Amino acid sequence: MGGQTGFSARRRRREQADFEGRERELEVFRTNLALAVESPEFANVLAVHGQGGVGKTWLLRRFEAVARQLGAVTAFVNEDFDSVPTVMAACAAQLREQQHPLAAFDERYADYRKKLGEIQADPNAPATASVFGSVVSNLGLAAAK
Repeated sequence: MGGQTGFSARRRRREQADFEGRERELEVFRTNLALAVESPEFANVLAVHGQGGVGKTWLLRRFEAVARQLGAVTAFVNEDFDSVPTVMAACAAQLREQQHPLAAFDERYADYRKKLGEIQADPNAPATASVFGSVVSNLGLAAAK
């Protein structure tokens, strides 16, 4: 089955129609990606904000698609993650899928997960609310040595 089904074709048309009016934002994004990083006009951060339901996630997904079409490596995370390490792990996994693994991070994250598991299994460990801080403190002290 090579072609799109009627449903998927209708869905794609609807999604494209829902995106109307965002051409300016896409053009700003494309123009920024075309700039040299050293350029004073290059923006390291583009803020996307607005009320819920106005299409911020959809716009970001379009930015991601444009960036990938232009050869950029991307990662997408949202509020579903509960900690900085899990956000970093999600980004690393997405980069790995795009053939840009972060081997050193992956190794350190595996160590972090192991140590976190040990702390969580320790009956003498601090309460859950402070486990993350304890792990970060311990890892920070180990890194400083």
